[in-house]
Amino acid sequence: MDQVLAAIHQANTGRVPMTLEFRRNDGEVALVCRAPEELHAVTKGQLYAQYPDCRMVSIPEKRKALPQNLWVSSGSGSFPSR
Repeated sequence: MDQVLAAIHQANTGRVPMTLEFRRNDGEVALVCRAPEELHAVTKGQLYAQYPDCRMVSIPEKRKALPQNLWVSSGSGSFPSR
């Protein structure tokens, strides 16, 4: 996961805010990401590269104050943090 975060940080030259959080979605614990459109490709690409078996889907945003670009990644593997 440290490589994923380093690549996202490097791609985020404008230092726009984004969030990664663990939360429940449809009865599963998932890694949820809120990111601006310009970081979607690098974020998804890095997560798929590190966790090729993960599944990413868009989920509806329930709070209007937060960005509408919300997607979730889950899978059989875990997301280790060192």
